[in-house]
Amino acid sequence: MGCGGTKGATVAPAPASSGSSGNNSSPKSSEDMSNNNLTVSQPSGATGNPRNKVILGPGRSLVDWLKLSSPPNNLKGTGAPESSVITAEELAKHNKKDDAWIAIRGKVYNITPYLSFHPGGADELMKGAGKEATNLFTEVHPWVNVESMLKAVFLGTLKSEAFSRPSSSKRTSTPSRLAVPTLAVPAQQKIRSDWYQSDGTATVCFYPNGRKLTLQNAIIDLNQRMLRIAICLNERRHIYHMELFEDVEVDYEVQLSESAGKIEVTLKKTKTGQWGSIGTPKEDHEKVVPYVSEDLFYRKCTLASRTRVTHNTELFCLKLPTASRMWIPIGHHIRLQRVVHGMDVGRYYTPVLSSLEGDDKEQTNGRCIYLMIKCYDNGTLTPTLKNDFKIGDSIDVSDYFGTFDQAQLDSRDYLLLIAAGTGFTPMVKLIYLALFERQMKVDMFFFNREEKDILWQSELERLEKKFPERFRVIHILSEPAADWRGMQGRPTQESLSEILPHISPGNFACVCGPPKFNELVENTFPKLGFRLEDVQAFS
Repeated sequence: MGCGGTKGATVAPAPASSGSSGNNSSPKSSEDMSNNNLTVSQPSGATGNPRNKVILGPGRSLVDWLKLSSPPNNLKGTGAPESSVITAEELAKHNKKDDAWIAIRGKVYNITPYLSFHPGGADELMKGAGKEATNLFTEVHPWVNVESMLKAVFLGTLKSEAFSRPSSSKRTSTPSRLAVPTLAVPAQQKIRSDWYQSDGTATVCFYPNGRKLTLQNAIIDLNQRMLRIAICLNERRHIYHMELFEDVEVDYEVQLSESAGKIEVTLKKTKTGQWGSIGTPKEDHEKVVPYVSEDLFYRKCTLASRTRVTHNTELFCLKLPTASRMWIPIGHHIRLQRVVHGMDVGRYYTPVLSSLEGDDKEQTNGRCIYLMIKCYDNGTLTPTLKNDFKIGDSIDVSDYFGTFDQAQLDSRDYLLLIAAGTGFTPMVKLIYLALFERQMKVDMFFFNREEKDILWQSELERLEKKFPERFRVIHILSEPAADWRGMQGRPTQESLSEILPHISPGNFACVCGPPKFNELVENTFPKLGFRLEDVQAFS
């Protein structure tokens, strides 16, 4: 859709949900809407400044900070302590803008020279000055590797009794040297493992204790004799980590027992014969850790291809190591990490498919990941992907994590998708599931700035033609060209209430965009009759 229709036309009704003919589960018809303009809101909304960043002065970008803090520059300041152990009392003295220290994960930093570089502004960072601010930091900046970013202003360690770990309710995926937190899990909820062997193979089995596993529950990494398998369930990773008894081939088989819901990994021995045991457990073997912990596991993936999607967005195909497998569930994310100017820089991304019709067998086999990434010239990570990421280059990719449970769609027949910009990425797998694996009807409201920003516009149009009774896309642009024939404007609660469908039995809604956009849409949903269990917001 997008450019179809007549100038000034409105959005026609979408198909009604199956089994509920005549319900109010489709966008308003032309009789209900006077024109195709949404009410224009202030720029602080969905297309404005979603991350609440301040306007920094010239030479105050993160890249500028990385250059400034590189050796041989000494930014610790003249008041740096002689002792490497700093007490809470000493830390508390340094709480002013011209003398600001902060403690994060047991380490103390002089953030005075960094204040003018902070994207959220100096005042925001000063909330943690003179304090142990781990919880505050990880709540706002879970993606930042503070040890790397602030290593030039590291002063020492905070005396142990003053250091508190992040509370379990806070989420962080920032790598650190702290021990991996272990969750206390009742015995009946633990994943049981066992193994058996023949002269030529060794097979590791995982039993779900009454729950049914799928391949998406398993992440497998084999590096010579090191075997790490993470069984992911209920936002927890059950870690199986062994140094194997003897060498194995890099090729192995992963089998899923549909009836028992168990997973088996069959390894091929390089030398035939019987092993005395499966191997030696590593330190984190049999630990249960939260999805987003302080230590994410990474593997080096290789860039296999990159394809332009729009003027500033590309589709990257990353191949996992030969002996790794990862099937990423719908709505889950990974973290990319590279070294930029000596600092580990990472960002979260939601994997997509090779196309909206999902035809890559390597992805089906858990051997590759597709990421749709908008590359900014003034960013920190994406400029390196745009300019310095060549075919065959490697990048660190984390285990996946996320909260969306596909089972929420089991009893649904209508799916409402609301996306802004690259918030389209979690919708890709949802569209495929709804149209190709189920008989759901789908409406997607897609918000962008200009028509050239619309991701996979031609693919969306092809799907509309392929499923004319089940799939519809409504494009809304905030800064359209003069010849744009579709809807335009920035969303407000009032305008969204006019065009979005009301809830009916069997309906489910997903929204993804900048935080302010998500908040706006979520605040609109109650007016349309949506309940908490009817909505999934991806961030």
